[in-house]
Amino acid sequence: MKIEKGWRLYSADFSLQASGKSDTGTVTFIRSPEDKGRWHAWLTDEEKEDPNGPELYIHAQGKTIEEAILNANLKAAHALPIKEPMTPFSDGVN
Repeated sequence: MKIEKGWRLYSADFSLQASGKSDTGTVTFIRSPEDKGRWHAWLTDEEKEDPNGPELYIHAQGKTIEEAILNANLKAAHALPIKEPMTPFSDGVN
C-alpha cells in the first residue's frame, strides 16, 4: 500500500482487535526523515505542543490495516506543512 508523500509508516497495532477487545486497529505515520529534522529544528516548543500546528505523527484507525492506512493517508494529505521560521533579515526584500 502506498503511503502519502512526506510520511513513513511508523507502527501498526491490531492486537486489541485480534484479542476481541476492539473492532479496530491503529496505524501511526511519522514524517519523512527530512521533514522530521525540520520539525525538530524549525518549530518552537510552543508550536510543537500546539494541537492545531504541524503534526510529527499521524494516528488513524481501521478494521483492516488497509483501511487504517487509507485513513492515515487522508489525515497526512491535510496535515500542515512545516515552514521555515522567519529571520530578522528574511522580509522578502532584496
